[in-house]
Amino acid sequence: MIKKLVLVSALIGAAVVAQATEVGITGGRSNRDAGAEDTWGITAKHQIANLDVIGGFTRSNSADSYSIGSSKNVKSFGPVTLAVKGGVAYVDNKMNSDGYALIVGAGATVPLNKQLAATVDYSYQVGQDVIKAQNGNRVNAGVKFSF
Repeated sequence: MIKKLVLVSALIGAAVVAQATEVGITGGRSNRDAGAEDTWGITAKHQIANLDVIGGFTRSNSADSYSIGSSKNVKSFGPVTLAVKGGVAYVDNKMNSDGYALIVGAGATVPLNKQLAATVDYSYQVGQDVIKAQNGNRVNAGVKFSF
């Protein structure tokens, strides 16, 4: 069952990347229940109507996370755009059982030129009991390239 879910997620992810309007690379710090650790990840975004659909992969020493969610721009201050975000993740826990989590957060984007932007995001993840050690706060910074 889990292998089928991962395969379906990978296929959906490949389709999203193929139609992506934006791809990003992030690095950050996770302050989770089991302690802090560094993370890195990649994202792909596709806009549907006025909503951004985002697929992502995040890796740390203790888990890989495959997520899908959405983002909605809520306010701009000069060149800075603020957004609220939410989604779900499948957490492939390297030390224990795998599980699912909800993610909520906010982010800021500052354009560097017409196609490149800097991003900073805060998110909070809460999941099933089997991945409780992965629950907690995350702060990421990165760049994204728009097509």
